[in-house]
Amino acid sequence: MRRLTVLSLLAALAVVPAAAHAGGEGTGAGSGGEKSKIVIKSLKPSGAKGKVTSKAAKCENRRKVTLFFVEDFVSVKKEITRTDGNGNWRTRKDLTPGEYFAKVDSIPGCRYDVSNPEQL
Repeated sequence: MRRLTVLSLLAALAVVPAAAHAGGEGTGAGSGGEKSKIVIKSLKPSGAKGKVTSKAAKCENRRKVTLFFVEDFVSVKKEITRTDGNGNWRTRKDLTPGEYFAKVDSIPGCRYDVSNPEQL
């Protein structure tokens, strides 16, 4: 009986890595999909603006962009916006002095990216 329980447990654990790997495929993150690049072009007290670029036009249009503020080593979400048809994005949230970065989410066929940190 004890041997059967141990074998059942080992069999269950062997399935977990395969299931975790299968869930990550096709998200655009990792090695699949076109590369995307996000930059912050301007950071002002009245908001931020930037651009998402890629070799594939589909990776620039209507992408979800999140602007973060770094506070005591913790990333605080400030605003979520979307790119226009040319990859440009803008926020209009009042910003306080400090460090900010932006992240563009992955979509099928396009990878995510995180900008370099910028100071306001």
